[in-house]
Amino acid sequence: MNHGGHPALALPLTAPVAFPNEPPPSLQVIGRRGGEHLLLEIGLALEQAGIVAFRPPAGAAA
Repeated sequence: MNHGGHPALALPLTAPVAFPNEPPPSLQVIGRRGGEHLLLEIGLALEQAGIVAFRPPAGAAA
């Protein structure tokens, strides 16, 4: 939920292996009030398509 009361989802994009110590670029999706379910569906679809993925920071235990 952001300051305006709209649901928001921040997703880390798959980063190139060439930049292992850099934070990944990210995508923020903002929905209509009460639209949390749709945002979660969008996030899941992007993850299944391989567009977004979590990568632990360099040196962190996986």
